[in-house]
Amino acid sequence: MPKRLSQQQRKHYLARHGIHCPYCDSTQLDALGRLQVNGATASIETICVACGETWRDVYTLTNIKEERKKQPCRKQPLPTK
Repeated sequence: MPKRLSQQQRKHYLARHGIHCPYCDSTQLDALGRLQVNGATASIETICVACGETWRDVYTLTNIKEERKKQPCRKQPLPTK
């Protein structure tokens, strides 16, 4: 059974942008499976290769980045209010 994270451990993990294991502080992290998307949130199961603990990282949509296309989009733009 996985260990429970304290609020301090959670805050520390998020402040470091998920680069270090919240259990043992290792940087040997890997994703298990595929990213699951549900509306404005996405999540993926993560494992620490060093200690074997697993958890689910949760992401939220915060911005949009426009990509330049070589060909113009053929669809009609959404109406503006």
